[in-house]
Amino acid sequence: MRLLDMFSPRKRITAAQIPDITLALAQALELQRDLFYAGAMYALGTQGVDTHRIPKAIEEGSDVDSALRALQLVAVVGFSWNYMDASLCLTFDEALMERMDNGHRQRIVSRREAFLDCEGDFPCLTKGLAIELHTLWGAPEPRAQIVNGVAAGASALIVMSQACAAAAAGDSKTESRLKQSVGAR
Repeated sequence: MRLLDMFSPRKRITAAQIPDITLALAQALELQRDLFYAGAMYALGTQGVDTHRIPKAIEEGSDVDSALRALQLVAVVGFSWNYMDASLCLTFDEALMERMDNGHRQRIVSRREAFLDCEGDFPCLTKGLAIELHTLWGAPEPRAQIVNGVAAGASALIVMSQACAAAAAGDSKTESRLKQSVGAR
C-alpha cells in the first residue's frame, strides 16, 4: 500500500478483483445503454419525430451498439483508474474491453478513439454521440431537435455509467452523488 492510499477516501481495486468488478460493471453498463436508448426513443416519439425507420431497441453488434459501448468505455475507464494503482490500469482497461466486446471489437475501438479526441470535453462527447446516432439512424428530421435531445440524454448516460463504475468499485458515496446529479436515486 502506498502512503497516500492510507489517506484516500476511495476504495482500492486489487488485481484479483478486476475480473469480478469488470463483469459487474459490464452488466450494469448494458442496463444503462438499454435505459438510455428506450428513453431516447420515447422522447423522440413524444416530440413528434418519425421513428418508424429507427430500431426500437439496441441490436447487439450493430453500429449503434458499438457507438454506445465506445462512449461508455471512454466515460468509465479513466474514471475507474482513480480506484486502482497505476500498474493495474491497462489490465483493467483490457478486461473491461473484453467484457464489452459485442463481436465487433475494432468498431468499438475505432469509435472509442474518436471519442478520446474530445479529451474529456463533455459537450464534445455528447454531441459526438448524438450526431453519430442521428447518422446511423438514417438522418431523420428534424436534425437539430434530434441531435440536441440525444445529446441531453447522452449526458445522463455518461454520468450514470460513471455511477455504475463507482458502485462496482464499492464507492456508494460517489455513486449516490453522481446519480443525484442527474436526478436519479
